[in-house]
Amino acid sequence: IVAHGLPLTPETLVSLPPFSPITFNLGLANGKAAEDNTCKPEVAKTGLGSSAAMTTAVVASVLHYLGVVKLSVSCKDLEAEKLSADLDVIHAVAQTAHCIAQGKVGSGFDVSAAVYGSQHYVRFSPEILAVAQ
Repeated sequence: IVAHGLPLTPETLVSLPPFSPITFNLGLANGKAAEDNTCKPEVAKTGLGSSAAMTTAVVASVLHYLGVVKLSVSCKDLEAEKLSADLDVIHAVAQTAHCIAQGKVGSGFDVSAAVYGSQHYVRFSPEILAVAQ
C-alpha cells in the first residue's frame, strides 16, 4: 500500500482487489542473495503463534478428513486414551510441517499449545542438577 503511495486506512484495504499478489524478497544469507535465487514472501511476523495455530488446524483437518485421526466437537464423544493418541499424531505432523514451513526448528511450544490447548513447563534450578553433573 505504501509503495503505491496510498494511505494506510481501512478504506484503502477495502479498495484492494481480492487475492492481491504479495511482495517477494530474494532469499538473503548474510546480507547477500542466496545462490539458488530463492524468493520468499515478505510477511510481517507477529510472534503470537498464528502460523503454528494455522498449521495445526490444517494438519488436524486433513488428518481427520483422511480418517487418520478422529476429532469431535465434544471430547465426551471420544475415549480419553484414543483422543490423546490422536492429538499426539497431530502434534508430530504439525510440528514437522511447521519446522519445514519456518525453515528452522523452533521451541515447539506454539505448536504444542495449539494442539493440546495449554502448556505446563517447569524449569529446573541449575543447583538441583549441579550434584549430578
